[in-house]
Formats: sequence, structure tokens, C-alpha cells
Amino acid sequence: MKRLLLLALVALVLAPGTWLKTRPSEPDLRNLLQVELLDVARKEAGALAIKGVWHLHSGNAHFGGYSGLLALPGDALLAVSDRGRILRFPMPGHSGPVEFGVLGGIVQTDKRLVDAEAMTNDPVTGRIWIAYEGANAVGRLTAGLVKEKRARPPAMRAWPGNRGPEAMARLADGRFIVIGEGSPDWFGSDYPAVLFDGDPVEGAEGVPFRFAGPEGYRAVDMAQIPDGRVLLLLRRVVPGLPPGFAVRLAI
Repeated sequence: MKRLLLLALVALVLAPGTWLKTRPSEPDLRNLLQVELLDVARKEAGALAIKGVWHLHSGNAHFGGYSGLLALPGDALLAVSDRGRILRFPMPGHSGPVEFGVLGGIVQTDKRLVDAEAMTNDPVTGRIWIAYEGANAVGRLTAGLVKEKRARPPAMRAWPGNRGPEAMARLADGRFIVIGEGSPDWFGSDYPAVLFDGDPVEGAEGVPFRFAGPEGYRAVDMAQIPDGRVLLLLRRVVPGLPPGFAVRLAI
């Protein structure tokens, strides 16, 4: 009897959650977004003029973790996260609706299916392409964000599963560039990349190449500029407590 009482006492002490439960609060799904204009002393970055720096706030449960950003017609921006969440909002300084949601309208528990890292689009048709890191895949959506097709290009299948495609751009002539973030070794400074001669979702042929950023920087986003060249956003981890990031732009 003493042993049974001792066991009951231990169970009571080690498992208070068995007896005390709190009801989880309902998630905040309001389409509320605060855009704060930051006052920065620096007004130039090399040959570029800094027009503005903004900090976004929201209590919405879908907010955060965005890894891809796309400019849409009508002064709107579309962001996608590595959890498969989307945020559509007006460009700072413009008015328009704010919309939070789930990519494809369905919540997926398998992160490999929704780990979106990059976006690009066709301004004529409005179609959007998304690169998925966990699956080394590219998916295509309609302008209304309805899924059309998804494929795993052979040229990308051998990329590391957790360090796959990180930056992608559709060129004006219909070709695509995709750059990964996984080097052949942990201390390498060049990264796998592919130039597709067409839509990778439709089985376009890809020419592999390597991308080496300056001083260990990796490509995390890119877009074609009007003169035909490609502008790349580069990032490098800066050790510290807490660690930070250094950012560069390259053409």
C-alpha cells in the first residue's frame, strides 16, 4: 500500500497537466497589418538611393517567416512563407486590401509540400511560380493563386532536401533561373543553379551551373530588371549573440 501511495504521489507531481488543463485560445485570423516607416540615417547604398525602410507588424496567426516577395499589378505585394502561408498587401504608401491565407487554400502538415522559398511571375498572364525547398520542386499557380501544376525537375533532384532552391526568376524571354543554397560541402562557397530554356513545370531542359557569391554570400532572391540583367539579393550569416545577417545586392 505504501508503494502504491508513493507511485501515486510521484505521478501527481510529475504530471500536473493530467489534472490541470487550459483551453487554447482561438487563433487570430483578422486581416490586420501595421506598416511602420522607420527613420534611418543612411539614405544611400552604393549607387542606390534608399527610398524607405518599413517594419511590418501583425497579430495574425499566419504572419511571419516570409521568404519570397513578389510585386503584383495594382501596387500590391505578395509574400509567401516557408509554412505555406501567404500575405497580400498594398505597397507602402498605397492603399488597398490586406489578405492573409494559406497557399492553395489547404493547410498541409508535411512541410516539404509547402516550404516555399522563392516566387516569380509572368506579368502578361499573371501566372505565378513557386520554388519549394524541401521537395526541390517548382509549382505553378494561376493569377488567382489556384494550383495548376507541380514538378521536380531532374536537374534539381539531387540538391540537398533542406538546402534546395532559394532564389528564382522568370526572364522576359520565358527562360527560368533557379539557384539553390546547398553547397557540395558545408564550407563551400559555390551553390548549385540551373538555367531552364522554358517552364520547368512543363519539363523544360536545364543547363546546370554554379553560383559563387562574394565572401560567402548566398542568393536568397532575384528579379530581372528592365535592361535584361538580373538583380540578386545576397545574404550572409554574421556570427554573434544573437546571430545576424549581412545583405548585399548584386547584378
